[in-house]
This record gives sequence, structure tokens and C-alpha cells, in this order.
Amino acid sequence: RVLSVGVPHAAVITHLNQTLTPIITDIANIKDAVLASGSYSKEQRFQVVRQLKLLACLARHLNANVPLNEVAAPSSALELSAAPATEQPPPTSTTSAVVAEEQPLLMVLRLVLPLLEQLSATTANLPDIVEVLCKLLKNSVSTLHAEVEPLLPQIVATLKCLYYTAIHPGVLDVTKMLLMLFGQPNSSHLSELRLLVETVVNYTLQRVNNDLWNYTHVVQALLNLSTHLCKKMPHTLHPEHLHALFVLGIEALRLPEESTIKSASSFLNHFLQLSRDYKGVIYEPVVRQNTEHFLRTIITCICNSPRHSLVPIGELLYSLCKLYGGPELVAVFRKLEEDDKFMPGRIKQADKRKFATAVMGSSGSKATTAAVTDLALVSRGVAGTEYGAATAHPPPFL
Repeated sequence: RVLSVGVPHAAVITHLNQTLTPIITDIANIKDAVLASGSYSKEQRFQVVRQLKLLACLARHLNANVPLNEVAAPSSALELSAAPATEQPPPTSTTSAVVAEEQPLLMVLRLVLPLLEQLSATTANLPDIVEVLCKLLKNSVSTLHAEVEPLLPQIVATLKCLYYTAIHPGVLDVTKMLLMLFGQPNSSHLSELRLLVETVVNYTLQRVNNDLWNYTHVVQALLNLSTHLCKKMPHTLHPEHLHALFVLGIEALRLPEESTIKSASSFLNHFLQLSRDYKGVIYEPVVRQNTEHFLRTIITCICNSPRHSLVPIGELLYSLCKLYGGPELVAVFRKLEEDDKFMPGRIKQADKRKFATAVMGSSGSKATTAAVTDLALVSRGVAGTEYGAATAHPPPFL
């Protein structure tokens, strides 16, 4: 952090050379040894994590973008080769031209990114190394922002290699950051980032298919990324992925973690809204094609999931009824009501009918959530009991 404030550029580079050379050499030597032997020893694994943490800390704090009165005059770089800088005349005021020197962190990344990409190929089943690698990339992008643009192709290549080797939610977090910086419709990097999104979505869907419970954190991260894309940049979503992502969101409602259920509910809510904003386009057919599966899953979750899932599911059901509450949805409710094999022994036909009437005629999400809670109590056999009354109508907080 001290190097970021008021230290001449040449002094920063000199100090970085002295500090980073042994770290980078150590990581490179361990990488070569692991590639030769095929596995990490306990000591090698500990040492790589330790050295990567040092680099991640450096990436978090090494930022030369400081106020002009604290920026030193330009000076030549030593061993780390900076991009040529245009000489500027001395500023005549505190609001004058900015010193045109490359960020030291950008120069550090030029050195370490090829090594990180090679290291990524050795990280299978090593979540501690993967996590700190993602932290290093995340800190770098967070510090440099748009200044990371010259290294974008190398970062994307490293992310792909890392994700293929060890599928990890941290890669999706960095992908989201890059999209926020360079994913605008007029960006020259749009095609490259769309390909990155296609890669991570495709690979995630292949890996988590029929095995969501072992990949809950990855599923949650993908749904968070997809929610952001639905809200801010739907142009980055490939049409071929929409159906699979929507079904993944539905299935994720069955997972036990509260945070995952909230992420799934948020994604589905935004997908529903997007399908109405672009009515008649590719989003709406996906929703209509999966309406019955969607509603079956919602009712199943109401009757089986923990209590913490009832509120997000209630809000999601309200959105579905509000945006698609027409004859088709009524027909689906009626079909489920008449299906004796759906939730047998848990809820009766009359319970389904009462529930459908309540949610279809709901005036707001709170009323829908109340109907969801009532059905959950009925399915658990506690409706009408003291516990059920306390759950349906909790006392005010004192």
C-alpha cells in the first residue's frame, strides 16, 4: 500500500523486482516439479497457496491512481518493462494532465499471467489453490478496472483453463466483473466475452446435470451471473442456453441452502420479467414450455422445503401469477388439482383448489406468501394447531 502513494515510479519498480522475483521463481519451480511428478506434496501445496496469497494481497493494494499532488514525475522502469509513456510537461495546476505511466500492477500481471495459466492446469481437486488464484484475478480486475484491458485475452484464457480444470464459483465471479467492464453492446471485446459466457455456461450445465447437490456453490454462482445478465446485458446470453438455464433455476429451488434458493428465485423472477419485456421473443416460449414443471416444482418445494424458502418461493409464485396469470396457468393449476398422484397423502384436492384460488386472486406478494405458508402447514399436518397458528401469524417483534 505504501508503494501506491507518493513513491517515484522507478523506486516502485525496483522494489517490486526485488520482492517478486523470488516469489515468481518459487511458484514456477513448484509448477515444473508438479508437472513432472503429477501431484503436489503437502509442502508444495502450502507454499503455492502462501505465495499466491502474497500476490493477491499485492493486487489488492498496488494502485498508482492517486491524487496528482501525490504522483511522482515519470521515471524509467528497470527490469519490469513498462509500456512507452508520452512525456508530459509539468502540470500547471492540481487539475492538470495525468502522468502517462503504466500501472505497476499491470506490469506485474504481464509477468505472472502466463505462469498462472500453466499453474491452472495443475489445480484439479485442489480448491484451496483455485480459490486463491481466483482471488488474485479478482483483486487485479478490481484494482485496475478498465486499465486491465490490454491483458483481457490472457485473463480470459486463464479463466477458461482454470474452470475446465477445477470448476469453481470464483471463476464466475471474475467473469461477471469482466462483463461489467467490457460487455457493453458496442464493446470491441463483446464477442470474446460472449464466448467466455458460452464456455462457462456449457461446461457448468454438463458438470452439474443430475448432480446439483454436489455443486450447489457453482449453481448459485452461475445463477447470480445469469441474473446480472438478464438485468443488465441480455445480449450476452446465447439463445441456445436459455431453456437449460431456466430449467436449472427451477431445479435449484429444490436445493437446501437458503442462499441458493434466493439466487434461483431471483434469476427466475428476472427471467419472467424479461420474457414479458420482450414478449413473443425467445424468452416467453421458454416460460410457457416449462410452466407445468415450474408450478409442480414450486408446490413440491412448498410442501417439502425448509421454512426459510417459503418467502422467496412466495414472491416467485406471485410474479408467475402476475405475469402469466391467464387461462393457460389456470389450466395447469386445474391439471395439478386433478392429479391424484401429485403429492398424495400430503395435500388433498380441496387444498390444491383453495391454494390455486388464493394465489391466482392475490393482490400482492405478501398475500401469496401467506397462501404458501398455509399450504406448507397443511402438508406438514400442523394446520389448526398452536404451532401452525404461531407460524402462520407470528407475534410482532418486541
